[in-house]
Amino acid sequence: MMTESSQPSPRSDALAPRRPWLAALFTVLLPGLGHLYSGAPRRALLIWLLSLLLGVASVAVLTILSSFLVVLCGVLAAVLFLSVAGRDAALCARRAGTNYVLRRYNRWYVYTALLLVTAFLVQPRYVGLLHSLLQAYQIPNSSMEPTLLAGDYILAKPLRRAPSRGQIVIYRRRHGAWVKRIVGLPGDTVAMQAGALSVNGYPISEPYASHAHERSVFDRDFVWQRRFLAGTVDTSAYHPTTTFWGPIVIPPGNYFVLGDNRPESADSRYTGFVVADSVVQRPLFVYFSRDPQTHVVRWSRIGTRFNPP
Repeated sequence: MMTESSQPSPRSDALAPRRPWLAALFTVLLPGLGHLYSGAPRRALLIWLLSLLLGVASVAVLTILSSFLVVLCGVLAAVLFLSVAGRDAALCARRAGTNYVLRRYNRWYVYTALLLVTAFLVQPRYVGLLHSLLQAYQIPNSSMEPTLLAGDYILAKPLRRAPSRGQIVIYRRRHGAWVKRIVGLPGDTVAMQAGALSVNGYPISEPYASHAHERSVFDRDFVWQRRFLAGTVDTSAYHPTTTFWGPIVIPPGNYFVLGDNRPESADSRYTGFVVADSVVQRPLFVYFSRDPQTHVVRWSRIGTRFNPP
């Protein structure tokens, strides 16, 4: 008859004390992995799901309360979550003790498989979900100065309704993303005389526009405008330039966009109308900015918001 003292003990090669620092490190690599390492699989699953929910919730809040302060709070919340989760994983490792018996899932290849599956299967779909709520862009040139500077990093959210005149938007064209300001809506008649914009016969105040070193230059790309001129214009004598063009009637389902830096912007004057379906997002604010020439961080730009005038 076997007594308690004579019960077989675990094989020494199956004993592996859990290291708290390693549990914390695993948590940073993949939330929940440190708990799995420490022998708490249910807690591991809970921590992993909470990390996903935290990311979605943070982005969802940001689309409603768009400000740099909200981004900062989101980053701090993520750091706090990882700190708490890492500490909890370390405590689980301590509680496991030196006589921890390895489970079937306590194998290096299981950890590696979880990291690979997360990185190549789960993460891309998760990032795609976050991108459907919020997306980051870098401004590569000066076409929207002084509103947007080259080297600005911005966050943008999807448009939920038709954009308004004067709103800055992001649209897709030729396999790329472009950011401009809408100056004409479907059915509007737009024109420019000596650099002054008019819509439906009324002059438009544009305090955001820059005309520094602007010249009246003809470009062969402007010829498309002749097909959309108002009926009173003689198309054969029409000779548009960067500062003299129109009046152009915008067809249904299209917008007319201009860059704020008029001499440096390849906008609707050159490329034609922007199809409504291609207008996908609107910028919210600058979350980082660095001068592309000097590489100096422009701290005063961080937090700059964009709203229609």
